[in-house]
Parts: sequence; C-alpha cells; structure tokens
Amino acid sequence: MALTVTTGTNKGRDGQAALAARRTSVVRVTFDSSYNNTGTYATSGEAFDPKQFVGYTPAVVQCVPRGGVGTATSSAGRIFVYDPTNKVIHVYQDTTPAAAAALVEVPNTTDLSTAVIDVICIGD
Repeated sequence: MALTVTTGTNKGRDGQAALAARRTSVVRVTFDSSYNNTGTYATSGEAFDPKQFVGYTPAVVQCVPRGGVGTATSSAGRIFVYDPTNKVIHVYQDTTPAAAAALVEVPNTTDLSTAVIDVICIGD
C-alpha cells in the first residue's frame, strides 16, 4: 500500500516554512488521581480548551507524553487524544497487549497523577 502526500498551500504557507508562519505553543498538562470517564464517549475525558491557555483556536492539537511512551510513569503505554468537538483529552490504553485489539479508554477513577503530557498547539 502506498501513501499519497500533498503539501498543498494553506494561506500561502506550505512546505518547510509552514510551521514558522503559524502561531505555535506548547503547554504542559498534568492529570489528577481520578480520570473522569463517564462511560459515554462523547462526554468523557478531561476538559481542556486550548484557547484558554494559548489565546487562539489552534488548527492542530497534538498530545505528546513527557519522557516518551515507554517511561515509568502513568503515561507509559497510554495514548492521549484531544477531541476538538467536545474540548476534552481522552486517554486510551491497551488492555490486551498479547493480542491485536483496539485500544480502550482508561476506566473511571484510574490514577493518572503521574501522567504529564505536552500539548502542541499550531494555529491556522
């Protein structure tokens, strides 16, 4: 299977100069000891509105665990995903590492107090 990559043009900014021409911010997020998973995908997750912290509505929001995925923190083995529609960060994990299976959202009351992520925000 092959990929098709198109750089295109976005408001006259493309290629290597694209990032330099956009507002870029990084904020650090530390979770608490009880993950707010209500069991309903659309409304679960930790509330996070990047505009509140960076002063603009980003076109791109990427969550990156501090220290990498394989470090000995509660970020290890977890994926952090920003949901722009509901303005929340979801946390997923692999509950069956020996088998190929979809990631599941971490259960309610999961202790994520040592989970620290950087949230990269890129403006339009």
